[in-house]
Amino acid sequence: MPAPASLRPSARRAPRWHKLVAVAVLLAAAGCTGAADTPSSPRSTPPPPTPTGTTVPPFDRGRFAAVIPLPGAATMAGADGMLWVLKGAGTVVRVDLATNRVVGKPLRVPADAAAIAVAQGALWVTSVAPGDLGTPGKDTVTRIDLATSRTVATITVGRAPLDLAVTPRAVWVTNAGGGGDSVARIDPQTNRPAGRPVSTGASPQSLATGGGSLWGRQPRRRHGDPHRPGQRQGPGRHPGPL
Repeated sequence: MPAPASLRPSARRAPRWHKLVAVAVLLAAAGCTGAADTPSSPRSTPPPPTPTGTTVPPFDRGRFAAVIPLPGAATMAGADGMLWVLKGAGTVVRVDLATNRVVGKPLRVPADAAAIAVAQGALWVTSVAPGDLGTPGKDTVTRIDLATSRTVATITVGRAPLDLAVTPRAVWVTNAGGGGDSVARIDPQTNRPAGRPVSTGASPQSLATGGGSLWGRQPRRRHGDPHRPGQRQGPGRHPGPL
């Protein structure tokens, strides 16, 4: 005989998260029953505790092969067993990677140097004129011969060359100022710009090479920017030839 229908109002359904909490409690209780482990049911590993905040590990000098004091150090470039470091007051120093010591005399570079690279037996240095992102015709790339420490060429480039990258056949320089949206190519054989600039969009800030390509990073643009509205931050890739 079927049971009479209940006239009591049905209990309000518990929120889903209550069920989730109940399941979690039941699972935790099951793990504390003390049942012996069997070969068919290997011991489970409890999950790590959920972090409550970002923790920055303390500085540990034991993690580093060397710590080299270089006050004012800025951008760096490595080549031929040396690390070249741009410092303040228009100088570049060399660090011997075999000894982790500064060697030789500092190289004089333009006081407004922004970035450096080493290739073709030369140190390449970008310069951003005061008051830039930039005054047209004032920003340059300087080529310094490493054997003689003399300036070989000074090449005028687009506004705000904030970074550069080198490949076997070219030196690539950003054009980031005044709505700049491209990367220029310098031919190291002639020390002159070659070909048309590569359009990147959104003021390219930094460059790197890898995988047969040139990679560039540009910042996020706010909506309403007159140059590149709505651009997103991230790397862009320009495939070879480089």
